[in-house]
Amino acid sequence: MINTRLLQAHMVLQGVTVKSLADAQGWSVRNAYRKIKGETAFTVPEVQICKELLALDPPTTNAIFFAADLS
Repeated sequence: MINTRLLQAHMVLQGVTVKSLADAQGWSVRNAYRKIKGETAFTVPEVQICKELLALDPPTTNAIFFAADLS
């Protein structure tokens, strides 16, 4: 499960828009929104690109992309 709020917070901190994330990944903007909302899963290579784009350290990457149940 993805921690959407934490991902969006880091996007804001780094000045990364949904469009720039989509462009970096080769996605449509619609697909980017689906990934961010957790409707579709990130692949390992996609997580790596996000890690580099958002300058995430390993614990933060794990907290975002491998979050436990958030409910």
